[in-house]
Amino acid sequence: MKTRINNLFTRLGVVRLRAGRNWVVTALISGLGWIPAGGLKAQTFMSVNFDGAYPQAGLILSGNTLYGTAYSGGSWALGTVFAVNTDGTGFTNLHSFTGGSDGANPIGGLILSSNTLYGATRNGGSSGNGTAFSLPLPPLPPVMRCKNVTVAAGANCSADAAVDDGSFSPNAGDTITLVQSPAAPYPLGDTSVTLIVTNSSGLSNSCMATVTVVDTTPPVVACPGNIVTDATSPAGAVVSFPTPAASDNCSLASVTSRPASGSTFEIGNTAVHCTATDAAGNQSACTFTVHVNDAVEQINDLIALLKSLGLHSGPANSLCVKLQMAARKLERGSLEAACGNLSAFLNEVNAQTGKKLTAAQAEVLTAKATRIRAVLGCP
Repeated sequence: MKTRINNLFTRLGVVRLRAGRNWVVTALISGLGWIPAGGLKAQTFMSVNFDGAYPQAGLILSGNTLYGTAYSGGSWALGTVFAVNTDGTGFTNLHSFTGGSDGANPIGGLILSSNTLYGATRNGGSSGNGTAFSLPLPPLPPVMRCKNVTVAAGANCSADAAVDDGSFSPNAGDTITLVQSPAAPYPLGDTSVTLIVTNSSGLSNSCMATVTVVDTTPPVVACPGNIVTDATSPAGAVVSFPTPAASDNCSLASVTSRPASGSTFEIGNTAVHCTATDAAGNQSACTFTVHVNDAVEQINDLIALLKSLGLHSGPANSLCVKLQMAARKLERGSLEAACGNLSAFLNEVNAQTGKKLTAAQAEVLTAKATRIRAVLGCP
């Protein structure tokens, strides 16, 4: 293990100094922190020095790439700027100093800003006393960032969604364009979306995410109007009504009413509760009222009808008195007497048919009085 570490330090231009068991490393590696023993890899600088020689300054880390300088070597034996991956692969000589305007023999560390390396040389330049140099790096591809998103479906059971989570270009001055495939809008459920990120340098990158569209919108339901009808028996009346109108942005599953249409509704008021449910389980409800008229209400309606027929006062008053007496008897709880008054009313209608009453008038009055007797359960 010790041989491997010594060899690494030798290749990186590390001076091994004895200080007990401590080593002093003159080539500091910026940003790497502690490196475990046995986990190091290195670039071996060749004896012909095309890759550089004597790397003395510290390294800088950007992504998975280390950048540094060699004091000498290179094409002109005056030093280089190099790059190497953190796993030891991909060594690249980025620049060999010529001793001219670019300088010679780089010293000190590098600074990386907006994809450009900055540094200084000891020698070279117009006066031979060194330079400050900049070295633009090749443009980098954009950095893509995707995120899974969940959105609510809109009116057409679909939704727009963006899966970008802050993609950017590391190159100074670059702009990026974002293209999602497939493009929005997205249907209900899960859709795999590829985000393609392209920068103004023409380089692209991509990532994938899932767009989940859920239905959170309840249906729209409209109840029919309130219903008023006459009882036909002591139990009330069978009442039918139309199915409530309902719609949904995605898929309507059911519309129910409680009590259901066609049920027997008892005398008085009954609230009908209607519920619309969509395929996602969202619900909306509405309510309307069914009122079933009792015997007294029907008698009062029959009196009003009788007065509207325009009959002669004699027979009209006689018939009205019989109905009024029946209503009073019911209010007092005298069912038998009320049934007798209604029978007397029917007898008089039958006697006046073809005389003071037309056959059509007599038929309507007879039907209504007979229904009232049925509601009361008269024998």
